[in-house]
Amino acid sequence: MKNLYLILLLGFSCSLFSCKDDDPTPPPSPPQSTIPTTASSRLLVNKSWKLASFTKSGKPENLVTELPACQKDNFYIFSQTAQLRVDEGRATCIPSTAGQSTWAFKDNEKVLNMSVPNLDAYGLAGDFDVDSLGASVLVLTKKDGTTSYKAIFNL
Repeated sequence: MKNLYLILLLGFSCSLFSCKDDDPTPPPSPPQSTIPTTASSRLLVNKSWKLASFTKSGKPENLVTELPACQKDNFYIFSQTAQLRVDEGRATCIPSTAGQSTWAFKDNEKVLNMSVPNLDAYGLAGDFDVDSLGASVLVLTKKDGTTSYKAIFNL
């Protein structure tokens, strides 16, 4: 009987120590692009910008009024890691309009390249001239062929 216990104990010990770790090593995360810290990037990043006005040549009205109510209160947050996050306000869309994209300055920070999730169809994507970037206002313009766009974001 002692031999049986000894064999069982030896078998259990061998099986316990022969197990390998089943947790795979997670793949390394891709490197994050980082926006250089400049006066312009300090004014832009980590703030909740709201699209106050978006106009298109030939249409005198503010296109923001044509957005669904659940998109009118969205906030746009530019991060130092070149991510552009859309944060839904109080009114949430179903399906959600929250999401992430990317942004970048070009041409000595005179151009802002971005694509705003769910607003691409309205023309709020691509390269925009930075007309004004202040402590509480961001004014962007874009000419696409014969069509001109102007977007005004406020804090």
